[in-house]
Amino acid sequence: MVNPRPVLVKQIDLATELDAFCEERIRLARASLAAAGSDTAVGDDVRTLSVHYAADGSRSRTFKGSVAEMFEVDFEDFPFAPRTCKSYCREITKLAECSMAQHLSWVQKSKIPDGDRAIHEDELLSRVIDMAVTYDGLCIVNLACFELIVRRKQLLAEAHVRNPGAPSYEGAEHFMGTGSRPGGAIVVRELVDHVADRMAADARILKEKRKQNEYRQLQGGGEGRGRGRGRGGRGGPQTSAAEGN
Repeated sequence: MVNPRPVLVKQIDLATELDAFCEERIRLARASLAAAGSDTAVGDDVRTLSVHYAADGSRSRTFKGSVAEMFEVDFEDFPFAPRTCKSYCREITKLAECSMAQHLSWVQKSKIPDGDRAIHEDELLSRVIDMAVTYDGLCIVNLACFELIVRRKQLLAEAHVRNPGAPSYEGAEHFMGTGSRPGGAIVVRELVDHVADRMAADARILKEKRKQNEYRQLQGGGEGRGRGRGRGGRGGPQTSAAEGN
């Protein structure tokens, strides 16, 4: 059976020509146009960064340099709003060399008690961020999973701002659905505003419910006034006494 698709066959020297051959195939693929479909050309993957190597051949990326290369791409179906990962990473670079260094600074300056589980959780999340950026070469600002990770770190930071020994996780449901804070913690201003708006909306709903309950109680009490003996209204004891006189 004859294969109707064209096939390129080329003999190369694996020792000296393989790398150049592969690079040329990649270049041609990126420069080509699709014969059908809505995506006519091959584009760069917005979720990844280029791989950098050190002199010894190992992967080598700095956190600050990588964040400077990151650009945010709008997705109509992105599951979180507002998006805070880009602003959060930029705030890290202003305060420290990497996410782990910022974590250590936060723990020291915030005076969080030793043994607090938030310290261990934030440390792990910081290591994940650093590894994703400096080794895996991920453009984390375009990844929903890392938006969730940095939101969790911001919730931990906000919970310990006022009382490090007794953290408050009020509004956590809004955080999990940049500016620096006291103690070196980072919480992006857009996320703080978003959480405040949602909590204010919840407070307004509760206030309206209380008003409705009070109104119903007043209505219920008003129906019994002026009825029966002993109310002091028409037909009550006072009127009866006057009639008797």
